[in-house]
Amino acid sequence: MIATARQKLPPFEAILVWKLSRFARNREDSIIYKSLLRKHGVQVISINEPVEDTPSGRLLDGIIEVIDEFYSANLSQNVVRGMRESASRGFYSGGPPPYGYKRVKVQD
Repeated sequence: MIATARQKLPPFEAILVWKLSRFARNREDSIIYKSLLRKHGVQVISINEPVEDTPSGRLLDGIIEVIDEFYSANLSQNVVRGMRESASRGFYSGGPPPYGYKRVKVQD
C-alpha cells in the first residue's frame, strides 16, 4: 500500500484504519510512513480514534502511538513471562507434542 501511494498519481487519497495501532506497531515506523504518505497527499484516517490535522491533533496522535507501542511491548513481555512460567511448571505451551511424548490432561 505504501509503494502504491508513492506513485505520481496514487489511486487513493486516504488509508482507513480501525485504530492507529493497526497502522504500525512502533512509533518510528508510524512517523516515517505517515510523513511519506503526507508528502504524496494520502491521509491516514483512524475510524475509532479520529484525530484532526492540527498541532494539537498531531500531539494527540503521538500520545496514542506511544501508548499503543507501550501496550504492545508490555503484552509481549507478559506473554513470554507466562510461557516461561508454564514451562518451568512442566506444562507444554502448545503445538504438537515433541517426538516420543504424548499429551496428558492434568488438573492445575
